[in-house]
Amino acid sequence: MKKRKNKCYQSIVMKKNKIIVRPTSSNLWWGIYGFCEKTGWEDLNLFYENHERIGSLCLNSKSYLRAGLDDLKNDSEEKEFVDAIAAYLADNKCHYWYYYDDKDDEDFYEVNYIAPKNAKGVKPRTMDIWHPDEVIGISTIESAIKTWAKEHLKIDDCEIKIENEESFEESLK
Repeated sequence: MKKRKNKCYQSIVMKKNKIIVRPTSSNLWWGIYGFCEKTGWEDLNLFYENHERIGSLCLNSKSYLRAGLDDLKNDSEEKEFVDAIAAYLADNKCHYWYYYDDKDDEDFYEVNYIAPKNAKGVKPRTMDIWHPDEVIGISTIESAIKTWAKEHLKIDDCEIKIENEESFEESLK
């Protein structure tokens, strides 16, 4: 008896989504290389693999937000922000803080990905990721962007590529 090949059974290999992350400061690399303390925040520019821009966001660590909390506690206008930071500091997961424009702003902008709308039906202009790490390193960036991509881009699994790395020699100068 001859074996039949099952034409319906084929291995499907799906290409993993890639997100390119471009940090904006040398402080990140100086801290990673040990020339100074690791940074507590970093602005990140995000792109798809085809270099289409996704947007920008700010990555914050627990040490950074904890350090500024005392100054904010006495400002009644910052109560919502202070309460959000306190909730974030009490657990070990990523939190987000969103910044919204008013619809009548001259340079009105909304992100083009999934994000919560405010009471006026506006999506945020930009956002912060509050990561549970105390300081920012490569693994912090990778973890934060994977979590963010799952929640805001609906990408369950992605590869993170960090570009614009400053070399050890450049940092030493």
